[in-house]
Formats: sequence, C-alpha cells, structure tokens
Amino acid sequence: MAGIAIAAIRDCSASTRRASTSARSAPRTRSGGEIVRFLERYIDDGWPVLDIACDQGHFSRHVNASERWATDIRDVSAALPSDVRFVQASGLELLEHCPTGGFGTVFMSNYLEHLDSSEAVI
Repeated sequence: MAGIAIAAIRDCSASTRRASTSARSAPRTRSGGEIVRFLERYIDDGWPVLDIACDQGHFSRHVNASERWATDIRDVSAALPSDVRFVQASGLELLEHCPTGGFGTVFMSNYLEHLDSSEAVI
C-alpha cells in the first residue's frame, strides 16, 4: 500500500505542476482541493486525517474525514476552518502532542526539505 501511495503522490505532483503552470494566477487553495480530489481514493473518510506542517490548511480544509487534525510549528489556527483540530508543534515532536494509532491518513507536503538533517527525515 505504501508503494501505491508514493506512486500516487508522484503522479499527483506531476499533474499539479502541469496545472499550476497553466494557471499561475489561480488561488493557492485550489491546488489543495486538486490534491485531495486526486488522493481521495486512498483516504478512508471514516478515519481521522493528520496534516503535518499544514501551513494555511490547503489540504486539511478540503479533505473529508471523521476528524481533521492539522499541525504546524507556527500558530496558523486562525487560517483553518473551525472544525479542524490544530496542534502547534514541530513535526518531530508529534508523539508528545497528538493521539497515537488513531489516524487513517497522514499527509505532508513541502515539509521534509525543512528538516536540518537526513537523520531527522528518517
């Protein structure tokens, strides 16, 4: 399943690049909806979803799930819909701040490149 999700993300990334090249003036939230529409076949909406390093919630505001959780190191709670549970924390410290074993999908985009070392990625 992990291989399928990785392949889906690669495919989605390529299609998003094509779409964003042709529509540079479109609002940024549009790409979040496009990503969710592409990935929704892999997301079980009966389970909670966690959006790591959510920024303005471009993914979490569009996804359907039993619960929507979002995290970021900055306080971006004001930018998120009221039904998204926001946790202000580093992505490396989520075990201390989020419930474990209860997320059906964990999403991250444009996050790993911000970590200080390859060890932190692993």
